[in-house]
Amino acid sequence: MNALAQGRCPRCQAVLRIPEPWLHQLLRCRHCGAIVRPRGTRVAATVPDGNTVAPAPGMTAPPVHGVGDPITRMPPVDVAVGGAGGSPLVTSISYVRRRPRGSPLRTAVVWLLALGLLAGGLYLFNQYYPLAPLLVKNDRAAQPNDQNNAATQESKGSEGKNVARTAPATFPRRLLVLNIDNYLFLNPLTSSPKGQGDRIRAAAQRWAFEWHIPLDKDNSQVFVLSDTLPERSIPVKDVLQGTYVSFFQTSRAQDRIVVYFSGHALWRDGSAYLAPLEADPDDPNTLIPLSDFYEHLKNCRATQKVVIWDVCRYNPERGQLRPGSEPMSNELFQALQAAPAGVEVILTCGPGENALEFSSVTLEGGPRPQTYAGSAFLIAARLAAERRKGTVQPPAPEDPLPVSEWIATVQQRLNELLETVRAEKKQTVHQHGSRPPTLVAVNPQEPPAQRVVFPPPPRTASAAEVAGIVSEFILPPLKEDAGAAEMAGFPFDPQVLAAYRDPISIEEVQKNPEQYRLRATVLRAFKEIRDIWQGDPASGGTGQLPDTIKAPITDELKKTIFAGLDFYAEGIARLELVDADLDALEAMRNSESRRWQAHYDYARAAVKTRLAFLNEYNKVMGNVRTNTLPMLDPKLGQNQYKLASTNRLRSGKEVERMVEQARQIYGRIVQEHKGTPWAIQAKREKNLSLGLTWQPSSDKKADDD
Repeated sequence: MNALAQGRCPRCQAVLRIPEPWLHQLLRCRHCGAIVRPRGTRVAATVPDGNTVAPAPGMTAPPVHGVGDPITRMPPVDVAVGGAGGSPLVTSISYVRRRPRGSPLRTAVVWLLALGLLAGGLYLFNQYYPLAPLLVKNDRAAQPNDQNNAATQESKGSEGKNVARTAPATFPRRLLVLNIDNYLFLNPLTSSPKGQGDRIRAAAQRWAFEWHIPLDKDNSQVFVLSDTLPERSIPVKDVLQGTYVSFFQTSRAQDRIVVYFSGHALWRDGSAYLAPLEADPDDPNTLIPLSDFYEHLKNCRATQKVVIWDVCRYNPERGQLRPGSEPMSNELFQALQAAPAGVEVILTCGPGENALEFSSVTLEGGPRPQTYAGSAFLIAARLAAERRKGTVQPPAPEDPLPVSEWIATVQQRLNELLETVRAEKKQTVHQHGSRPPTLVAVNPQEPPAQRVVFPPPPRTASAAEVAGIVSEFILPPLKEDAGAAEMAGFPFDPQVLAAYRDPISIEEVQKNPEQYRLRATVLRAFKEIRDIWQGDPASGGTGQLPDTIKAPITDELKKTIFAGLDFYAEGIARLELVDADLDALEAMRNSESRRWQAHYDYARAAVKTRLAFLNEYNKVMGNVRTNTLPMLDPKLGQNQYKLASTNRLRSGKEVERMVEQARQIYGRIVQEHKGTPWAIQAKREKNLSLGLTWQPSSDKKADDD
């Protein structure tokens, strides 16, 4: 006869009597219908004769939830065992909760979340699959063939037979990307919208994946020199030159190499030049002769050589703020394509054209609209790669770089891009030269090519000393997109700067303005400019002269805009006063130290420049009042108007005369204070285009790479 166990239901607390065989299964309470599970712990019970009773089999789990009364093993009578013959079995009953049936709303939400996660996963896979080589080694087994069996080796087996074994293959390919955005004296380039960090390295990695260029941790053959990188590699002349020389010298005979140059190229006095960061169009000594680049490329041992010149860059939204973005000339075009024999040259624009770039352009056609920024050529290359996913036969290590096929596809995507954005300018990709008919065989046993050495920048004065000088005179840029001048890391000769030290501090000048009249007036001029460009304190101060207007332009918006312009009208009057005061002190200039002569000259030129700019700004704001603005295209994400720079002034002869005076003073600073921060800043502002015009624009951020 079975023994009974007794306990309480955790739900209704009714006493339950359970046959011992049922102690290991789910039970239903006869009183409340709850599903319960009996559980217990092993115990040793002592009976009067001193024997130890064995624990009940299977009851080893601890009590669940700490609920339920002890159940005592007993004879088949409804009484508790209290003495001999009873074997205590301590257990408890746990309440087995049924899973509640979900409401229709909850079910719908769960399904929507699941579908959203699935869609997000597919999108991320589509976006980041091209970066797979960062995580996985970029190698594949080389297949032996009749023409090239470099990856296959033969060894003698134990019976003397030839046994072929295939070694893992690494593609003998290399990529060098040279990019300069923030030119000191030339028009800045756009590789990404302001504040969105570097995008050049991501573009190089996508390119490397598409062309199977190794990105392995122990054998990365992708090298990037750019002033947009977080590590702030400075592509000044010596560094830029040394980098491509190192790349060419470390390339092996079997390598297929690509060099992509994103920057300015210039034609001066019958010769072509590449422009490093500090390139001065009026000083050939600051430029790199194109002949030097091609001479080192000629001596490079690589079997296939590809050069891509993404030059003559122009962003319609920014305009031409400085020289350097002129259309490609016939002379420069001929010089760039005249590479040594065996070199394939790609020019991203032709004579009379610019290589376009965009701050933000939104394109439709995929799962969702995608926003891009930077070089139109690189955007087109990215679109071409996305279209070709899964449709191209993977190459073998011995294959050449697919230049002709790639360019044809990129040109198609570029045409579509320019048609979509309704670009007024045409851009044609040109290919010149050809690779050798036979390439050097792949040799997987050869060690990988050595890493490129980025030369250190030239010796410079201490960053603290340079920063101290710059902080005294530096002013907010005329326009937000004027490009950054990072002079703290620029190489200045310590001996040159030593001549500009002055024992009298700024604080001392401010305490005694009558004693230091010229210096105090200079400081007042700097303060006036900074205050005006900071913006109207009554409206919070934007920190920048407003150069964008959100659409639509309503009457209410016009009232707000023109109420704010009163502040800048007063700014013109303030600058006119300080301009007159500075001009009146010119006789005192030569008695000042070198430092304060430079400060004084720069203050005079800066005040005149900003007076001209404010007058021009006031003029073009009249287009807003009269609604004479260009049309916006919402399909391209255009939702605002932005002031672009142009050479044409609209403000009259008096403003033109003021600009000419400022440029003469800037020229004197460049000559008399050569090799100093004042000279660099004067050169930057001397060539500024102060004319303004409204252009359609977008405030959408480019999608992450």
